[in-house]
Amino acid sequence: MENEALKSKIPYDIYYYYLKIKYITFMLQYDEFLLAKNQTIQIENDDAFIHLNTGKYRVRMVGIHSGYTNEKEHKLLNKTIIFQFDKNPLIYENIENLTIKTKEIINKFYAPKTINLSGDGARCITKFSEEINAIRHYDKFHFHKILFNCFGYTSKKNKENKKLFDTNFGNQFPLFLHFLTNKKYEKFENLLLKNIEFLKKNKLSKSKILEIKALLKL
Repeated sequence: MENEALKSKIPYDIYYYYLKIKYITFMLQYDEFLLAKNQTIQIENDDAFIHLNTGKYRVRMVGIHSGYTNEKEHKLLNKTIIFQFDKNPLIYENIENLTIKTKEIINKFYAPKTINLSGDGARCITKFSEEINAIRHYDKFHFHKILFNCFGYTSKKNKENKKLFDTNFGNQFPLFLHFLTNKKYEKFENLLLKNIEFLKKNKLSKSKILEIKALLKL
């Protein structure tokens, strides 16, 4: 039987370490895919660095699914995970290999009409989304982070936001989260526009106006 680490082109120390702790399964089953559910698929894309005795590796991850079998239990439908291990530190180097493999899996097992892709603000994720013809979104965690930096503040963080908004609006971050959680997107957008209008009228912080306008485009 052909060695699984060799077939997957994964360094031996990485393969056997994760196999030993049962952290990653490199063998995937596709025979139970529910193809009728794949009009729209969701892709999560991220990367990180790990240090091993053979050096530093960039690990790129692509997670593909077509929704939930049980949303309350967060059980994903038709899930596929792709890992790419790469010693090259350059952001764009070898991304074409990941693109080719992702396209191959999407075409063979999903054939969707729409592909949504979530990730952070990295340019390589934008490039990857363009290559696979996906609609690019920020993931929830990173979008909330951008939103907090734009409007939120604490006693120690974002003191400039407090100076700008505290008297007239207060800390708007919880209100924006409320709108998002309850899918009140029109109210979310209207509040963004209201802030821009306030800043313009009072001739305050051109940089903050640009920041909010950039948020509107996400």
